[in-house]
Amino acid sequence: MNLYDLLQDNAGVNITINSDMLNTLLDDVQPVDFKAIIHPNATENEKVTAPDRQKYVVIVEELLRLATVRQWGICKNAAFVYLYNGAFWSELDKEVLQNFLGSSAERMNMPKYDARQYTVREHLLKQFLVTGFQAMPENNEKILINLKNGTFEIDNEGNGILRPVNKADFLKYQLPFEYIPNIQQNFVTEKSIYE
Repeated sequence: MNLYDLLQDNAGVNITINSDMLNTLLDDVQPVDFKAIIHPNATENEKVTAPDRQKYVVIVEELLRLATVRQWGICKNAAFVYLYNGAFWSELDKEVLQNFLGSSAERMNMPKYDARQYTVREHLLKQFLVTGFQAMPENNEKILINLKNGTFEIDNEGNGILRPVNKADFLKYQLPFEYIPNIQQNFVTEKSIYE
């Protein structure tokens, strides 16, 4: 079984603690051949180099790919960095991300003392902030409520449907209960407060 098959078998495993997610992703990181990725058409006899600035791009793209394989996500949105755990997005401290990027670079075959250099980690973070950018979804005037068993979507006419969670919704929470159809819920509404 190769790494991709192993990850597919564990895809969608819901981990909600950022440090657990980053440790799991770090375990997934494998050495890469930077020269082969940067120069895929180079012949064996051709002398090619892999400048650090190009390695930064490879490292960030590989981490984004590994997160996608697990059905997770890492992105920069507005002034913040977020992790998607398969259910909702949560904010990640940039210094934590910077440390994770350096550790990942080392595992991908960047020389140990280069990957631990503060300027390299700064460059990796800056590269992530560009490559990992994700815009907020357009407001489609639907109400989305993220629940344990899916996202309840209410349209403009007040009709609701439960659908699978979608990381593109960019929801930053998940309520701690499931939607159960055809059950009377006791919700507090503005009308019930004044009755």
